[in-house]
Amino acid sequence: MQRELCVLQLFPWIGDKKGKGIDSGEMQMKEETGCSAGRDAGFILTCAHMKYLTAIYELSIQSPDVFSAEIAKKLGVTKPSVTAMLNSLISKDLVAKEKYGKVHLTGKGSQIAENYARKISFIKGQIPGMKLKLSEEDTEKAASALAEIIPDSLLNNGNPS
Repeated sequence: MQRELCVLQLFPWIGDKKGKGIDSGEMQMKEETGCSAGRDAGFILTCAHMKYLTAIYELSIQSPDVFSAEIAKKLGVTKPSVTAMLNSLISKDLVAKEKYGKVHLTGKGSQIAENYARKISFIKGQIPGMKLKLSEEDTEKAASALAEIIPDSLLNNGNPS
């Protein structure tokens, strides 16, 4: 069930079997229950945690110095939202923040973000073969959602275990 939560968050139009969408209260509850990405590390990461880790990872590829303002711009959120999420990620030892605002992934944070990014990249490459007519944005959303439910072994040998 936890792995399905990110799918519902990223695709709220899926809704329930009666075709109703999921309201914001339900979405908040689902996000708080978390996704399974950090389970092996001994904690649960929400979809929001994964979005921030991925954004920091992608920004750090372009430049080793990542700032809160860049994260806010990339994700389309406010700087106070970034600060709150960074504090959560720091408490999980996934991110470190220097005195003057430079943000870096820790070894553990980098490993989780890199693995997640590899899964998304692999899945994005498989989606065209499904003959779905998705925009680039919807392809990215679908790949992110599927990354939560497809086992890591898929990356190792190309087949789910």
